[in-house]
Amino acid sequence: MEILIRILELYNWLILSVLAILFISFIINLKYFKSVFSYKLNIIYIQTLPRVSVLVPARNEEKNIEACLRSLIAQDYMNLEIIVLDDNSTDNTSKIIHKVIQEYNNINTINQTFSDNSKDKRKIILKYIKGEPLQEGWVGKNFACYQLEKAASGDYLLFTDADTIHSPESVSCGLQCLISNNLDALSVYPEILMHTFFERMVISFMKFGILLFLPIYLRSNIKKPILSPALGSYMLYKRNAYRALGGHAMIYNKCLEDMNMASLLKSKGYKFEIFDGFKTYKTRMYSNLEDIYKGFSRFIFTTFNYKKGLPLFLIFLLSIILLFPFVLILVYPVINYFLVSSLSYAGSVIAGLHSILYKSVLLNLFQICLILIMKTIYVSRFEGNIIDVLLHPVSIATILAMGIKLFSKDKKETYISWKGRKYSFIK
Repeated sequence: MEILIRILELYNWLILSVLAILFISFIINLKYFKSVFSYKLNIIYIQTLPRVSVLVPARNEEKNIEACLRSLIAQDYMNLEIIVLDDNSTDNTSKIIHKVIQEYNNINTINQTFSDNSKDKRKIILKYIKGEPLQEGWVGKNFACYQLEKAASGDYLLFTDADTIHSPESVSCGLQCLISNNLDALSVYPEILMHTFFERMVISFMKFGILLFLPIYLRSNIKKPILSPALGSYMLYKRNAYRALGGHAMIYNKCLEDMNMASLLKSKGYKFEIFDGFKTYKTRMYSNLEDIYKGFSRFIFTTFNYKKGLPLFLIFLLSIILLFPFVLILVYPVINYFLVSSLSYAGSVIAGLHSILYKSVLLNLFQICLILIMKTIYVSRFEGNIIDVLLHPVSIATILAMGIKLFSKDKKETYISWKGRKYSFIK
């Protein structure tokens, strides 16, 4: 019992030290995770800027594509080319795209007939592309993005997903942010819509985990994919940088094209950063637990090169740091009970062990306070649900359970399934 109590004290000092370092990193990250919405283009200059091509790959997006396209049509940026590619959808995606294009063209015709053309400088073009059959070896989204870029005419390329909804300033803020920071490319994290319990427990941890564990303030100094956060729902490039890099053809067979493109950009010396897109655009990443699990497994397997050992260790480490403090606080009464009932120690020894145990409880409480303070700051910054602060242990426990399920899979399964396509684990 004495050895256990002393080990427990050392353990608590170690976890508290780790959490203190993470807290400092978290605060610094929040400072550098700037809002792209704060970069406002003056309406006078919006009309003089070069063309931006907004490129939308869409596969089986009948539930989302109309809202996405209508939000892009409503942009305040005046020189805009929107190209949407139907990636061999098996639902009504193509029909909905054509309906939106036809309605937009009809309204455009009417507006041009009754407007003063000398004052009407709105140049938003909406185009449709039928995607080619997926070429062997390519990942579907990479091939779709590759085709979209070939059809684009803009000096800047904005790749965005079909399940996004953009504010009218989305393009103009992103472009001004790119120009102001002298970047070659950037990625913007959205406001994530979450309507179910498990969405809040798992998906909300994504941005929190990045701010907590990844030193984004080091910017271009971190070049590994796992340390290069980016999100494919908003990737903005200078056209010349994208082409000099080789574009999506350079990562044609890799899932998680966003992180791989970010890593490739930085490894080639291009300037790339991530920004907060809260109020700029929003998306609902997954709508049910099954989709959440599929997205989780795709991220884990592709990020860690289809190996199980390292991600399993990291999930366990995550649990030790962010979950075990809440579990441990419930264990102390049991330890204290066995200590008091022990007859093998003298009274003075028991008193000394009680003092150490009391110190461990205080250290444990400090750990919990640090975690809850960080989660409260995060929820306040991104207008989350304050109840989720109290549910933090449930969130980590859910991620741990998903990890255990993922790594207990049948070893014969060697692929992941995404958007109706299968991609092999084996490289």
